[in-house]
Amino acid sequence: MRFQWIAAILLSLVSMGALVVVMGQYQVMNIMTKVEEKLKMDRQKVGNLYVNEDFIKVTMERQLALRSKVLGDLDAEVAKLGPVLEKKKTEIATCEAEKNTKTDDFTSIKKEQNETAASLNAASNAWNQEINILKELLTGYRSICDHVKNNTLALKLCGPKPSGTTTLMNTISMIQNKTTYRS
Repeated sequence: MRFQWIAAILLSLVSMGALVVVMGQYQVMNIMTKVEEKLKMDRQKVGNLYVNEDFIKVTMERQLALRSKVLGDLDAEVAKLGPVLEKKKTEIATCEAEKNTKTDDFTSIKKEQNETAASLNAASNAWNQEINILKELLTGYRSICDHVKNNTLALKLCGPKPSGTTTLMNTISMIQNKTTYRS
């Protein structure tokens, strides 16, 4: 019986050892499965990064090539525009000189116009004074009216005889005195 007890204890120890080994293997398998899944996910991330890196690298190379081409085109365009710019600068200088000449011409013409306007105004004022003098002569009493017969038409044309000694000759001499003072 001892032998059976020893065999039973030994058998239970072996079965317990086998159970611990099986359970340990199960846990190791779970851990390995989790690690494999994590590695798989990490590989996918790294693969995606690599794919993204390749995509970004290809895109950057395309952009660099495009920018280099555009830069070369712009350099060629700048080289072409250099003489055009110089030509435009000379045109601007010519236009500025023409503008200054035209401004000077305009200023002299404007000055001449102002002087002409002033002389025309002076002449106009002189003519207006002459017209006013002639109006006064027309409306004033003339000495010839003293020699006309007394009829209604003559009185109407000559107007009333002024009181005092003012005659046409006195009026003319007074008007001439006024014009000599004004001039």
